[in-house]
Amino acid sequence: MVNSAEQNIATTDKNLISKKETPSSKGIIVAKYELNQNEIRFFSTIGLFNKQLVLAQEFLIDELTSIENFGNRLSLTRNGTPYNFVLKRKGESFTEFYAQILNARQECQKKLQRIEKVTNQKVELLKFLNKSLQIIDISFDILMKLHVTRIDWDLVATDTKRLNDAFSFETVMLPAFELNFSKLNLSTSRQNPKGTAKETFTVLKALYDYFIGLKPPDNLVDMNPVFEEIKTMIIVYYTLNDLVLARLVGDKDNKREIIHLQELIVKLPEGANFKLLLDPFLGSKNQFIVDEVRGCFKDHLRNYVLQEI
Repeated sequence: MVNSAEQNIATTDKNLISKKETPSSKGIIVAKYELNQNEIRFFSTIGLFNKQLVLAQEFLIDELTSIENFGNRLSLTRNGTPYNFVLKRKGESFTEFYAQILNARQECQKKLQRIEKVTNQKVELLKFLNKSLQIIDISFDILMKLHVTRIDWDLVATDTKRLNDAFSFETVMLPAFELNFSKLNLSTSRQNPKGTAKETFTVLKALYDYFIGLKPPDNLVDMNPVFEEIKTMIIVYYTLNDLVLARLVGDKDNKREIIHLQELIVKLPEGANFKLLLDPFLGSKNQFIVDEVRGCFKDHLRNYVLQEI
């Protein structure tokens, strides 16, 4: 997407060239002109004796497809329609104003490119998040299936396959990230509970460490608040699943984790609303409520990133 924008700029700039030939002098006679950030305004005078300035035409720089300078005449094209402006006083020229417009347009194009890069970064971040949330869910599902009296290895193998299938994402703007499931696959095939649990935790830790170390590129540092919010959400989601696992294995000493989770949630956008969903979950062993809270949180996380795009 960024490449296409740069190509468009290169094509457009071919038309932003000062012309040496002298065209006809027809056009709006200009008494005053000004450039204010992204806006260009031309003023004419009305009245024979009590002359007054009136706005003759105004443009936004990013809507111009052609800008041509002919000394005392300036031609701007918008939506395929040329607009000509003429200076009548002797010695007046649009040359300096023309240069200012080109500089402003260049800055405007840089901003548009940057907006496109930010959008691409956020879109990729959302896609990566979706994949990561799947990996977290499946990994904790495997750990939960290992903490039962009789392990159903067919179900564990199904989850392991889901884990392999879930991660098929190549980063472009985000730092590279790889997961190797070969040891987990081997432990599962050997029906080794300790080995399977160990390799599942290894997967979860690798993904957790990636998000904790994640930061925007140097040229997009103002995206840092978005990255920090997402880190907090990922920590919350890990803690949430960890509490589910702890409750399943009978670990009742989790008050500290619950307090920590509640403190993190307060920092989230609309955290108070999510806390209302979380409270019944913390006191329930109902798998339906667990799945519901998981789903609500994932929706909350995705919606937050979408709002930022």
